[in-house]
Amino acid sequence: MNKKYFSSICVTVLLFSGCSSSRPTSLITAESKLAAAKNDPFILKNSPLALAEAESTTYKAEMMWREDHDKSEVNRLAQNALEQIENVRQKFLGEIDQIPPMFSAIKHKGKPLYHFARQGKVITREPRKINIISFEINKIELPVIHFKIICSKGTYIRSIANDFGREIGCGAYLSELRRTNIGEYDVADAFSVFEFMDLIKANTGKT
Repeated sequence: MNKKYFSSICVTVLLFSGCSSSRPTSLITAESKLAAAKNDPFILKNSPLALAEAESTTYKAEMMWREDHDKSEVNRLAQNALEQIENVRQKFLGEIDQIPPMFSAIKHKGKPLYHFARQGKVITREPRKINIISFEINKIELPVIHFKIICSKGTYIRSIANDFGREIGCGAYLSELRRTNIGEYDVADAFSVFEFMDLIKANTGKT
C-alpha cells in the first residue's frame, strides 16, 4: 500500500506503510496540536497530527479589511483596490522579516507567548526570517480578499493578513484559513477519519 494522507475536518494524519519504518519521519502528537488549537481556532480546520518533514506549506485563506476602520478611508482605498493590493502583494514575496504574533507557542522566559497574551501583556518579539514562495490573490470581494500562499515553515498566516492590511492602510485580519498541502502531500488525496479507522481495522483485523 502506498503512502496516504488521511484527514478529517479537524485533523490530518499521515500514515506510512510499505516503508522501511512504520513511523513518520517526524511525529507531532494529537495532544500538542489540540493544545495549539486552544490558542488558534483556525488550526482545527486541517491540523496535522503526524507528518513527514516538509520545507513548505500551502494555505488557502481569506482576509477581511477591518470593519471598525474609518469607512471613508476604506471607500477611498477601495477605489484603487486592485492596484493597491497588487503593489502590497509584491512586498510579501521572497524572504521577508515577520514578527510572530502574541498568540503563538514561541517561548519567552520558558513560557509560550500566548500565556502572556491571555494576561493582556505584550512582549517585544524579534522578527524572524520567513520565505513566501508564492502569494496569489484569487478573488477580491471587498471587504474580503481571497488568497493562496505557499510559505516556509514557521510562517504565521494571521500575521501575514495583519501586516498586509497595515501596508494597505486600513488594517485587515484573517477570517478563514485552510491548509491544503504539506510538502508533496495534498488534502485532495485525503481520507476521512472514519475511512482511516476502517483501514486500520482492515489491516489489523480489529473491530
